[in-house]
Amino acid sequence: MASILVVDDNVSVQQSLALCLEDWGYDVSTASSGNEALDSLEKSLPDLILLDIMMPGMSGLDVLERVVPRFPNLPVIMVSGDGDVSDVVQAIRLGTWDYLMKPITDIAVLRHAVEQGLSRARLKRENHEYRQRLEKLVTSQTEELRRVSDTLRSQRQIDDLTGLPNRLLFLDRLAMAVSSVDSDDMVGLFLCDLDDFGYINGSFGHAVGNEVLIEIGRRFASIERAGYSVARVGSDEFALLVTGIKDRSSVFAIAEEIGQIFSDPILTAGHRVDISMSCGVAIYPDDGKNGDDILTHAGVALQAAKIAGKGSFRLFSQSLSSEAQRYFQMGTFMREALDREEFEVYYQPTINANDGRIGGMEALLRWRSSHLGRFIMPDEFIPVAEELGMIVPLGEWVLRKACSQSIIWLNSFGKLRLSVNLSARQFRDPALVVKVSNILKETEFPPDCLDLELTENILIKSEERSAEVMHRLVDMGMGISIDDFGTGYSSMSYLKRFPVRRLKIDRSFISGIADDQDDLAITEAIITLGHALGKELVAEGVETEEQRDLLKGMSCDVLQGFLYSPPVPADRFEGLLMRNRGSL
Repeated sequence: MASILVVDDNVSVQQSLALCLEDWGYDVSTASSGNEALDSLEKSLPDLILLDIMMPGMSGLDVLERVVPRFPNLPVIMVSGDGDVSDVVQAIRLGTWDYLMKPITDIAVLRHAVEQGLSRARLKRENHEYRQRLEKLVTSQTEELRRVSDTLRSQRQIDDLTGLPNRLLFLDRLAMAVSSVDSDDMVGLFLCDLDDFGYINGSFGHAVGNEVLIEIGRRFASIERAGYSVARVGSDEFALLVTGIKDRSSVFAIAEEIGQIFSDPILTAGHRVDISMSCGVAIYPDDGKNGDDILTHAGVALQAAKIAGKGSFRLFSQSLSSEAQRYFQMGTFMREALDREEFEVYYQPTINANDGRIGGMEALLRWRSSHLGRFIMPDEFIPVAEELGMIVPLGEWVLRKACSQSIIWLNSFGKLRLSVNLSARQFRDPALVVKVSNILKETEFPPDCLDLELTENILIKSEERSAEVMHRLVDMGMGISIDDFGTGYSSMSYLKRFPVRRLKIDRSFISGIADDQDDLAITEAIITLGHALGKELVAEGVETEEQRDLLKGMSCDVLQGFLYSPPVPADRFEGLLMRNRGSL
């Protein structure tokens, strides 16, 4: 039973929180002041603290400042009653795990915050205990186990790193399973690939990468049972063979089980590594006549899963095979398109909210394919470019093209800010800073007029490396923008660590602010907190005058959307600047 300390000078609130927590099975103790809370911690350390910010004498912020350095792994959730943004920002800076606003009208919010805090703390403890158990297990291995292990490895059937069967042994088991299957049964082959393993190696080093592979092998082995066979069949590729399957629908339950074992991050060498696995599945005899067919079709399904996005699962079908062919065909056409200059950079103006003037533009990639005979939108070809690694040279081309064009406009129309998106692969490129610097020098584009846009999820994959790369870019004079803000990790705490200049509020919130109170409240909260942290706020997807007026009333800094102009080619954008830069 987890223990929780509730600290609040309001006895009524204190008792209400305590009753809720006790009903959920927690052991609750209370304190009515900051000093009483600190005295209680000296006697007994709870599993979590609910701490009121505003208390007479020693405030909750004072208590937090004393608790975090002494007990860094103790989750503290701040509870604020007056809605003062500065208090919330200060609590984040001091190390609160989360914060809630009083009155707490929805107890589900309280319960979720408590469960999340306890879960994170438990994960840290379990990782520490696991490493201790693993070290004890390694030191207690007997000579007989080592002899057996050496024998198996000498037969080239066991993967040295993970201890799992290797590809050679797995193919033998696949052939045996297919040849001996009962007429009423099926054999399922799950081919799973670790998403972004190259990024993990590049960000944390190969030693950490190896630890990640070892832990993945251990997690796969944890679900192994009668009829299951697990193997490492490639650098970051694992396979699960399941016999005795009665119907195709049962593979979804197995896929869900695989997803569950990879839902928690891996903590190793002081790093948190978030992981996901993309899986493709093929079933014998439905999807092939032999083991080779099943392996090939599982690979096609895996490729389709990776196209769909990280952590996806796909079951093979003939339509997937056709889709894979179209996928690689598009990749071929894209490579030729760069040489044929079929790609274009479009520009969408960004508007200063206070005076309605064009303050800059966002560069957006478009493709008019001669092979396919149509205009292809980014959401169709960007995932292909990302997966095939073409996004890096394509992104460099966009940056160079946009800077070359925009320097002409700067010389003609005065200072404008150019925004260019960086993909996940571009940001992971070790040579990114050098490449950006060279392009700026080549085009003579001033760094202080360039904003590089990243999504939130790119940053949290490796916070240490992200911070280092961003600081190097900012030191050169560039600005950093967080694109689609509010749809990803959305933690104000990372904004104090990363040198972010702009937050771009996602269009999904902007579209509803005129008639959805939740979207309106979220948008206003993002603007208020963003300003409190010294960030400039940009609203994407502004399409109506009502949205514009609401955003101006919230003191949003920059507006962007079809109300002003859709993305247009360079000549049409120059026309916008020439007609009237004063007010659109």
